[in-house]
Amino acid sequence: QRALNHDISVVPPTQMNNARLRLARFYLAQGFGAETLGLINLIQATDPALKGDIQLSTMRAAAAVQMGRYRDAHNELAGPSFDADRHAALWRGLTEAALENWSASRTYLAQAMPVLKKYQPEWRTRVRLTDAQAALGIGKLELADAAMMRVPHDLDRREALEAELIKARIEAAENHYPAAIPHFAAVENGGDERIAAQAIFYQ
Repeated sequence: QRALNHDISVVPPTQMNNARLRLARFYLAQGFGAETLGLINLIQATDPALKGDIQLSTMRAAAAVQMGRYRDAHNELAGPSFDADRHAALWRGLTEAALENWSASRTYLAQAMPVLKKYQPEWRTRVRLTDAQAALGIGKLELADAAMMRVPHDLDRREALEAELIKARIEAAENHYPAAIPHFAAVENGGDERIAAQAIFYQ
């Protein structure tokens, strides 16, 4: 971060936005959504021709997702110019799932799968879990099962609870309720109130 900030302070004015963009990418990769948006706003303010830039708009949407601003992310990627962009499709898929537009989410995430390997492990995991949730949302249990088969095993506590809840929901939807009970119980007792509330709701 220090090196990237230093670059911004020493490069010629004609290269300033390129240096800012490198720092914005770093912030986005580190999960600093607000800092990312601030830099992109500065880049676009100093070069109005970049207002409609697909890469910058996709980065803005990704930062909005990181900040939980899903309606902003949806609006950022709403235009047809993003339809052929697989990276935009990934953030569209996560956004639509957060807005419970399950069918749209599955369509976008399927489009994004060829570029998923370019993302950090935590985002790959989130996409896999979201894909399973979206499949459940449209009643496609076999697709939810298939998505869960691709979820990594080395999950953090929150991801593990989300995976347990999805497994419980699949078992319950398949009328295997005795098999679902231990999964629901693990989520209820997992120490995350939000996910525990979801487990109670789905039982």
